[in-house]
Amino acid sequence: MIIRPYKVFGLFLLLLLSIAAYTAVPAHADNAVVNIDTLNVREGPGSFTKQLGQIHRGETYPILDEKSGWVQIQYNGKKAWVAKYLVKVQNNTSLRSDVNYLRVRAEPNTNSKILTHLMKGEKVTQVGSKGSWYQVNSKKGKGWIHSDYSSPSNSKQKSSQPSQTSTSSGNSQKVTLLYNGTNIRSGPSTNHKIVGRAHKGDDFQVVSKEGKWYKIKYGSTTAFVAGWIVTANSGASTVSNSSSKGLKGKVIVVDAGHGGRDPGAIGLSGSYEKTLTLSTALRLKEKLQAAGARVIMTRSNDSYVSLAHRVSISNSSAADAFISLHYNSFPSYPGAKGIETFYNRSQDSGLAKQVQEGLIQATGARDRGAKVSGFHVIRNNTNPSLLLELGYLSNTSEGSLVRTSSYQSKISTGIVNGLINYFK
Repeated sequence: MIIRPYKVFGLFLLLLLSIAAYTAVPAHADNAVVNIDTLNVREGPGSFTKQLGQIHRGETYPILDEKSGWVQIQYNGKKAWVAKYLVKVQNNTSLRSDVNYLRVRAEPNTNSKILTHLMKGEKVTQVGSKGSWYQVNSKKGKGWIHSDYSSPSNSKQKSSQPSQTSTSSGNSQKVTLLYNGTNIRSGPSTNHKIVGRAHKGDDFQVVSKEGKWYKIKYGSTTAFVAGWIVTANSGASTVSNSSSKGLKGKVIVVDAGHGGRDPGAIGLSGSYEKTLTLSTALRLKEKLQAAGARVIMTRSNDSYVSLAHRVSISNSSAADAFISLHYNSFPSYPGAKGIETFYNRSQDSGLAKQVQEGLIQATGARDRGAKVSGFHVIRNNTNPSLLLELGYLSNTSEGSLVRTSSYQSKISTGIVNGLINYFK
């Protein structure tokens, strides 16, 4: 066989081009974090090039290259460009799993394929984010984990993972389900019969621990749930005993937001804010009364009450506190989640901070802080008054969570504990 010189040169040139192509894209040492609500993604490094799509505030994408004030990112499995001044460049974050058997999924949703699991304390590198999901490098390649069950490796670790020791039936330990459609079985293995299904946020009393399975109280009998799809607690959501007097003698106005012809925000599943605020308000009423408070409700059923009348009820009662309950929605940014507390007057800031702290401690939700605002029901109120936004119906995971009785119970506990700490 005769090897012609031009063929040798051609092969050599092809090799050089291949090496150049390979080395042109740096390792994913940095991420681009979107700094504005909506950012255009383009085919090339310039505003005149074709728009491929849009990304949103807080989302994170691996940086592949940089050119003329633009950064190249990995977008939907392809290379694309965004203006550098509209993103924040940060180093890859090391994340730690806060639970055992944290599922690493192929896509950022609970219906996608499970690639592998992470154990509590196991670290991975974050290379992207979308909504409430983090993209990470795992031992099975790139995958997605939920932000609720992970945290930066240099932050304080959560302590919600089930203990590996046996639990007696006299203990107050409970387990909380992490996923919707969780199978409840007759025995401690996946070979046992499914006796029922429960959903994310549902709580069950623990009877004992058998290997990696929890034996739980299930109706009038017992059943089993896998330990890698729950978190465990030891009754931490009970009302605080920090004050022997509790709220005895205090008058609290509980205002369930919206109602009647005013549905409020509508969740992705079609749930109405007015329904959730009422069910939460009724739970809160029970716990306030148990702590010794006298409770006045602005509404106790699905009826319309004007903002002015809500304020009038409070102002005529000489209440010690007015608490207005709401659930949030931000459809243009579905990744938004968490709890925030609003107050109008500076003298109510202490009350706001105590209630916000109580809510975060009881629920473990994202802390969006205590803030000043001019909502009608707190601006025109002569009593100490707060408006609480207790979670985002526009967020897929949080929208499902806030509908559960266990989450609303934790919210009620958090509010009561915050009030107790404020009045003690």
